[in-house]
Amino acid sequence: MYMAICCMDNRHNCPAYQLTLLYEQVIHLGAFEMSTAVSNETFSFDNIEPLLDALLNSENPVSFCRAIVHNGLPFDGIQGCHLFFLNNSSNLALVSGYGKQTEFLSDEISAWEDNALSKSVRTKTEVFDASGETGSSLMSIPLLRDKIPVGCLVLVFPVEVKTNPIDERLMPLISKLGAHALGGVQLIDGKSSSTEISGDELSYRQIEILKLMDKGMVNAQIAAELIVSESTIRQESVRIYRALGVPNRAEAARKALTLGIIRRPNLYTVE
Repeated sequence: MYMAICCMDNRHNCPAYQLTLLYEQVIHLGAFEMSTAVSNETFSFDNIEPLLDALLNSENPVSFCRAIVHNGLPFDGIQGCHLFFLNNSSNLALVSGYGKQTEFLSDEISAWEDNALSKSVRTKTEVFDASGETGSSLMSIPLLRDKIPVGCLVLVFPVEVKTNPIDERLMPLISKLGAHALGGVQLIDGKSSSTEISGDELSYRQIEILKLMDKGMVNAQIAAELIVSESTIRQESVRIYRALGVPNRAEAARKALTLGIIRRPNLYTVE
């Protein structure tokens, strides 16, 4: 009980309070199991433990995505996991991801478009897209905080998977875990993070990508300029966002200029 009242003044940023909510969700799932014991379907707490481990053992959003792909869910067909943050422009900005990507999972997606991610955020319910138009089947789970969407978690499945393979009773817990994993991103987006960001960990190629981002180039143009695949640019972009603590390419270029990582040529140099 002490966890639930230890920091009520700032409870949404309190890990103890957030974990209390997760434990309450576990208890709820347990009660649901007992109430449906007469049915043919069984639900084990073994399905919940890997999800909790995925959060508790994750240092950042990308490690959370990696844990979900490899051991976070009782289904071994997950090929990718990606976290999107709903920013102040009503756009879903790619924060981090792990595993298989599709062309559809771009840097930013409007929350008003007609796709699985946008629909899940608008309706606050999970959406499974088995159309195969993206080359994979996608599950988008809205991430809610106080019933308000803050983003979505996207799971990538083989195109052969045509129905949702995940127990629907796990969806509320996955939503809470994903929202918790996005907590640090929200603080950075709100400019209240105290973490010092220098960009020292950026590689030479990542700095070159930042320079081209600042010129307004899109992924395909940057890939052609650097003679690499577009997939490589997407992966490098996610690493850049994580290193600079930003949600999208515009913020990345702005932060890089502010920190002096990249510079614009001076058009008024006097010789």
